[in-house]
Amino acid sequence: MASRNYITCLLSTIHDPQGKMYEPIKCLLPRLLDIYDNVAISITNKTHLSIIDAIGIYGSVGPTAGIANGRRRVLELGLKSNADYFHYCDFDRILFWVAHFPKQLWHTINDTKGIDKMVILERSNEAWRSHPLLQRLTEWVINCRYSNGKYTDYLTGSRIIPRPMVEMILAKSKVTNGATLDVEWPLIIELNNLLYLKVDGLAYEHKYLGLQKPFIQEVKTRVDNMVSALWRI
Repeated sequence: MASRNYITCLLSTIHDPQGKMYEPIKCLLPRLLDIYDNVAISITNKTHLSIIDAIGIYGSVGPTAGIANGRRRVLELGLKSNADYFHYCDFDRILFWVAHFPKQLWHTINDTKGIDKMVILERSNEAWRSHPLLQRLTEWVINCRYSNGKYTDYLTGSRIIPRPMVEMILAKSKVTNGATLDVEWPLIIELNNLLYLKVDGLAYEHKYLGLQKPFIQEVKTRVDNMVSALWRI
């Protein structure tokens, strides 16, 4: 589809104080480097040193200042590269994706080059059903609240964004909550500049990586995110 050799950069964030993602990173980071031209990862300073070492030159360590600030920081890091397109995806999600659906990931990145719109990557029906009921319920409420005529799965947080739109987002993004940010970026870009693509690779990644939170903590996080996203944009 692309008429020239567009450059794509993976953008992601990591907060892993216990180092649970060390083995998957050692195994799967080389596969990501085969798919993306550049990789930029914002790592919190509370992340385990083994993770920081495993990421190496592709990571930049900064203060733990909340999910939203971490994601804006990685946009800034990405713009220091010469990339034309940026794929933002949480690092646990992208590890799962490249491990289980590598061909789909490759096609997703390469088939969207040359498009002048933000591509919102949504969960396929099978990927959606793989998530715990509590997560599906709270995220469905938020997605419904901001969908305009067509149900949109905003809460994957995964987007492919052309460089000019990344610059626009950085100039206008202000929210502090991660779930709210998932909705804010597309709202900044506006409806007529959005495309949508359903993928299997955004299935439930936490079980695969052993990152599940204790149930009570998970309930609090999901409900707090839902309330913030419903009332703060």
